[in-house]
Amino acid sequence: IVIAPHGRGGMDYKWGAEPDILAAVAAAKRLFPVDEARVFCAGHSMGGSGAWHLATRYPDTFAAIVPCCGNTDVRVWAENWNWRTPADSPQAAVRDFLRDDTGAVPYAENLGNVRVIAFQGEADPIVDRRHSERMVEALQRAGHPAFRFHLLPFVTHSFDLDLDRALDGCARIEKPERVVYRTAWLKYDGAAWVHIRGLERRLRFARVEAVARDGAFAVKTENLTALLFERHKSPLGPDVRRVVIDGREAPFEPAKPLYFAKNEAGDWLQIPPPAGGSFPPAKDRRIEGPFEHAFMSRFLLVRPAAMTATAKAARQACDEFAELWKQRFGKLPRVKDDREVGNADIAESNLVLYGAPADNLLTARVVGRLPVTFDREGRIRLGSETYSGANL
Repeated sequence: IVIAPHGRGGMDYKWGAEPDILAAVAAAKRLFPVDEARVFCAGHSMGGSGAWHLATRYPDTFAAIVPCCGNTDVRVWAENWNWRTPADSPQAAVRDFLRDDTGAVPYAENLGNVRVIAFQGEADPIVDRRHSERMVEALQRAGHPAFRFHLLPFVTHSFDLDLDRALDGCARIEKPERVVYRTAWLKYDGAAWVHIRGLERRLRFARVEAVARDGAFAVKTENLTALLFERHKSPLGPDVRRVVIDGREAPFEPAKPLYFAKNEAGDWLQIPPPAGGSFPPAKDRRIEGPFEHAFMSRFLLVRPAAMTATAKAARQACDEFAELWKQRFGKLPRVKDDREVGNADIAESNLVLYGAPADNLLTARVVGRLPVTFDREGRIRLGSETYSGANL
């Protein structure tokens, strides 16, 4: 069974393309007798980039990947094209972090239970061979148990490949004993039987390494505040007698979910999983930011119906974005005036609000409960900073 998702065009199968790929895989599983242990991801060029990206973020989905001539490390482009973050940029560290985060290299450890068979043309003039080579180096540092890399001499960017032969004998590890997962976002929340539910510091990488052996979960964490373990997906099953996190034993009641949170003293305690329903809602895997996450599930653009000068400007900005979306993806996104938005829209969609509280009814409803305020003099306060001037 072969599926070739469009992935919203030239996005390297990242960001807004991810839901398309995952939905296509899920649809194939519904419609056909798919062997769950033998789902593979293969691609060339942008598809190779997508294979690296998807498998490092969603390692449970694939038993093996075959990336060909895919890009993995934004620093290669930066070196080739002399990209530089301005030395005086107050956000230099954040910009560099976000750039690195777009690649697969920082997430190589996540492929520990996925077979990797990678190909690269030695003389490729389009995707520099260093992309593949740096990924191989990262897999070696991570101690990956089963990857093969084929650097094809004299080959450029195009070649034929026998996928059946490359993937022969590959199958998914159903209940891995060891799980390592690195992330910077709750959206990418873990693998197998280990799930990340809280980050200590944002815009930093977090990591969990967990081993299920001899009736115990032995876990090491970095930059994490909450974890969920699914016993039935681990090789121990219900026979979990001890949980040790960061060198300390965490007492637990076996009848309750294995949800643990770290307190201020650094102790991991079993607590009930959060019920949700608070406002503003806690960040979670469905929606947390950066801004692009709002467009990775159902969303609605909300523009002002008012006709003041500022409302017209907000309305124009909304319509321009909708048209750009249509140009890129072939279909207009959903757009409503603020007075037309109902409770079902609020419950089911990420709302993208255009206009300040004086212009947009929805902005006015929520702004008092958010860390941003607008005053009558036109100033905007965000957290502890106040901004003033033209064009705010």
